[in-house]
Amino acid sequence: MKKFSSHSTLFMLLLSPALVYGAYGQPIVPYRTGAYVYEPRFERNWLSTWSVTAYGGGTKKGYQVKDALGAIVNPSDDDDNKKTNVLNIYGWQNIELLGTNIVGNPVGNAFNAGLVVLDQSQYPGTANIQYSGKFSYAEADFYFAQNFKKGFFVDLTVPVIHLKIHDVTYSNVSTGILTLIDAGAFADVLAGINPDGSGIALLAEYGILNAGDWSHTGAGDIQFNLGWTMNNEDFDCIDFFDTTIRVGVSIPSGFKYDTDQVFSMPSGYNGHVGIPINFDAAVGFCDWVTLGAHVGGIFFVNKTQMTRMKTSAAQNGQIKLGLGEAKSDMGNIFDAGAYLKADHCFKGLSLEVGYLYAKQSRTNLTAVDTITFPTEIINTDSMLESWSFQSINAAIDYDFAKEGRRFNPFIGIFYSQPVAGRGVYRTMSGGGTLGVNVAWDF
Repeated sequence: MKKFSSHSTLFMLLLSPALVYGAYGQPIVPYRTGAYVYEPRFERNWLSTWSVTAYGGGTKKGYQVKDALGAIVNPSDDDDNKKTNVLNIYGWQNIELLGTNIVGNPVGNAFNAGLVVLDQSQYPGTANIQYSGKFSYAEADFYFAQNFKKGFFVDLTVPVIHLKIHDVTYSNVSTGILTLIDAGAFADVLAGINPDGSGIALLAEYGILNAGDWSHTGAGDIQFNLGWTMNNEDFDCIDFFDTTIRVGVSIPSGFKYDTDQVFSMPSGYNGHVGIPINFDAAVGFCDWVTLGAHVGGIFFVNKTQMTRMKTSAAQNGQIKLGLGEAKSDMGNIFDAGAYLKADHCFKGLSLEVGYLYAKQSRTNLTAVDTITFPTEIINTDSMLESWSFQSINAAIDYDFAKEGRRFNPFIGIFYSQPVAGRGVYRTMSGGGTLGVNVAWDF
C-alpha cells in the first residue's frame, strides 16, 4: 500500500485493493476455491467504507477426496487420478449396500425389495454408479466498515448467494458379475434414485430424496468483525509496515444443506456459528511495490441437527437413506496467503497477484440414536474427510481519490484460478467491486 505525505488522499490510496479482493464475510467452502488475499485496513479516524462485490463462476471438475489413510476412494475419470466430475469427488455411489441396516418393508415396493436382494448378493461390491453434473454460482457481498480512534474498527458483510447443480446424469460403473436376479434388483433401485425424480415416491419412508438438479438462492452467513490496525512509516530501509488483526463471529444466517436433496449444499457453514480470526501484514518498497501476507482461521461451535448418515461402513457416496439427529463437530478451517502488488503504478491503477491455501480439518458426527447410527460407522463417510485447496488470484483496481474530497469511489475486477486441491470443486471465479470511502475527519 503506497504511502503519500498528504493525509487527505492517503486513506483512499490504501483501501480499495482489500475490498476488490472481497469482503471478510466470504465463506471458505469446498464449492468455491476462489477465496481471496486480504490487505491491512488503513488507520484513519472515522473512515467509512461501503462496497458491493459481485462475482460468480462454475465448473464440471473437482479434486477427489482421500480417506483417512490418504488413498483415493474410487478411481477417477482423469489421467492423473486427482480430478473428476464435481458429483464424483467423494467416490462412486455404492448401490449394493445402500439399504444395509436401514431398509424399509421389503414387500412395500420394488425399491425396498431390490435393496434387500442387493444386500444379500453373493457378488459383493459389484453394484456401483457414478453421477456427473455441472456446478455454477453467483454471489453479491454487501460490505460496510467503520473506523473509530486509535486503529479500532468494525466491519460487516452480508452475502446473497445463488447455487446450482444441473445436467445431472449417472453411468453404470459396476464391476464383476451380477446374476439375473441381482441385475433386476439393481434396476429397481436405480428407478428410485433416477435424476429425473420419477421414482422419489418410492423413497418416502426415507424422506423424499431427490438425486437430480438442484438450485437455491438466499442469504449467506453474515460476518461481523472487530479489528485493530496500525500503519507505521517510521523506517529508513522500507516505506511502511502495516498490520491488521480481526476477530469476529460468523452468524449462521445462510440456507443449510437440504436433507431431501442429494446434491444440495449450504450457502455458508450449515448452521454452525464460527469464530474467525485473521491477521494481515504488508510491507512497502520503492514507493510502489508491496509485499503482503495473510493468516487466518475459523473455529466452529458444535451443533446438533438432522443429517444423513451411513448405516454400514462399506457404504459410499452422497446418497444415504439414514436420516437422524447428530451432533456435528465441524472441522476448523485454516488459511494463509501472500501477494505482490504494483501499487498505483499509473495514477490510481494498481495490479496485484496472490496465492492462497486453505484447509478444513475432518468433521466428526455423534448421532443421538447410536443404535441405528453407531459412531464408528457414520464417521467412515468420505464426505466428512478434510479438504484443502490452493488458488492463484489476480486483481486490477482503480481509485478516484481527490485531495480534500470527502467521498472517494473505487472500482476493481478480480479472477481466481484453483491450481490444486482435495475434496473440493475446481471452481474458477471472477467478478468486480464498486465502492466508496468517506472521510468524516479532515
